[in-house]
Amino acid sequence: MWTFDRVELEARRLLAEIEKNATKLWPHTPPAREFMCDPEAACRLLGLRYLPDAHLGSYGTGTAGMLDRKNRAVLLSYNQSLESLRFTAAHEIGHWLLHPDQVMFRDRALLAQGGLARDLVEQQADHFSACFLAPPKLVREAFRNRFHIGEPITNTGAVCFNLSAKDAQRLEDLPAGSFEFALAIARAGFFNGIPFVPLAKFFNISPTAMAIRLRELELVN
Repeated sequence: MWTFDRVELEARRLLAEIEKNATKLWPHTPPAREFMCDPEAACRLLGLRYLPDAHLGSYGTGTAGMLDRKNRAVLLSYNQSLESLRFTAAHEIGHWLLHPDQVMFRDRALLAQGGLARDLVEQQADHFSACFLAPPKLVREAFRNRFHIGEPITNTGAVCFNLSAKDAQRLEDLPAGSFEFALAIARAGFFNGIPFVPLAKFFNISPTAMAIRLRELELVN
């Protein structure tokens, strides 16, 4: 049975294989580790065809991606943001690795991780995607490089002021554990006057997916 811990381990195994084969996947200049979380590179490693396809709408309204196991193909629609395309691609790779008995998957556009309303198979593929695109070690490292305070970060007055003097009171007034505060951390481009690349942009995932990941890793409360 695929528990979420086992799903994360499977994503870590794939990332380790990508890193091990980095010089083959990127013959000229292998990227930094955070840029190896690349669904297209994963497809090349797994022997899957990576096929951005503008005609996926013919398979149903709003189709964002498909896994065609018989033809070893991941089909993607470019009618979505880069962040959504990456999440969808990693989601289909998750299906390939986790659900070998199912031949075809057709997935509608994902706003981020779908949450508990989605069936278990889709939740597993969503979690695989998040773990692949935003691995725990790299997320914690990037988080600590930006926010030099204890974990989890909470919406105290000092924290909110350092995030945004203009928006500090509104953020501080949010209830404990507010998802809106996690979103503010995912989108933040500076803290305590020091600018940086926002976490969501750094990992090339949507702010919503990044906020969910920060909560999963207990970096934000």
